[in-house]
Amino acid sequence: AEVQYKEAEVEAEMVQLIKPWEEHFASALQEEYSDVEVGELYSEYGDCFSLAYKESYSAKTAVADILDIEQLIETKKLSVNLSPCDAEGQAEFSFKIFSYGEQLHLSNVDPILENLGLNIISEKTFKLQLNDEDRVWLHDFSVYRAKPVGKFTASSKQIFEEAFLAIWNGEIDDDSFNELVSTAEIQWR
Repeated sequence: AEVQYKEAEVEAEMVQLIKPWEEHFASALQEEYSDVEVGELYSEYGDCFSLAYKESYSAKTAVADILDIEQLIETKKLSVNLSPCDAEGQAEFSFKIFSYGEQLHLSNVDPILENLGLNIISEKTFKLQLNDEDRVWLHDFSVYRAKPVGKFTASSKQIFEEAFLAIWNGEIDDDSFNELVSTAEIQWR
């Protein structure tokens, strides 16, 4: 059987493949923001994402990460984001932690995630330098629930993120009871 190709589709796909990441970033910004905001955000974030980040994430992901980075810059407090993982393999979720100024230590994060009922498969760290003053560290953990129960919902996302931050900030103890957050969606309060 002879394979048929549509020349226009192949050409369009090739253009997308060779288009620089920065152009994809500008296009992704245009999908979400006004022209004025695009110009401001591009000048602020255009050079902030490292080559390693660009090799790991799409420009659309970078645009989504800007919201967490903006919150972090404003508050100087940890920002977190738990989302379903689209990567193939054992990972169920991507848990991103954005820290201001200093890189986090895995030995400080790992026990919290384990007590929340998650197992870590891998962690990637990226330094994002916005300007001379603002340095952000992104830690992206590929994780899965030790005891998968129920579906992942917006509510379970919020409960988990709030519990992690409460533990990190010392508002509650870091112990094995915290697993109820991910298995029974029980709020930490």
